[in-house]
Amino acid sequence: MRNGCLLLLLAFAGLTTARAQTPAAFALPHGLRLTVRGHAAVITDAKGGVVARNNRLIRQAEDRTDCPADGFRTVVVKGNFFTIEQQNCGGWFFINEYVTFKYVPASGRIQLHKFGQTFIDRRDPNADMPNQVLTEKQFGQLTFGLVDLEALYALPAPTK
Repeated sequence: MRNGCLLLLLAFAGLTTARAQTPAAFALPHGLRLTVRGHAAVITDAKGGVVARNNRLIRQAEDRTDCPADGFRTVVVKGNFFTIEQQNCGGWFFINEYVTFKYVPASGRIQLHKFGQTFIDRRDPNADMPNQVLTEKQFGQLTFGLVDLEALYALPAPTK
């Protein structure tokens, strides 16, 4: 049975990598559209003109078998907000990342609203783990094209 689990794990890892390379498009507020392919995230207007681009935001499955869940998952839209959901690994932890942007119609800006993380211990998935949420108070005003995941990770955790 162990070998069967390993084969399933390897197959899942391959599917995740393939999915990350397949372009995915999402309708955003006010006629905008977000297309994700590889590390690129491109927002276009209704006529197809590029509004914003970011190559430091989207995660891909890594070429390793110890974390088959790495990478971009989906985009969720609600009102003038949209959230990029993806997963990362750090040691024994799955880290679910939620990068939420707000579209400001008056200025046409797409700015970072918050960056949230939930942690799951792969050794004990039922363990109670603290979540972390960074807001504009920690990262300042950042537009879509300037957001860098690694820079967000470098920021200190908020104090209570």
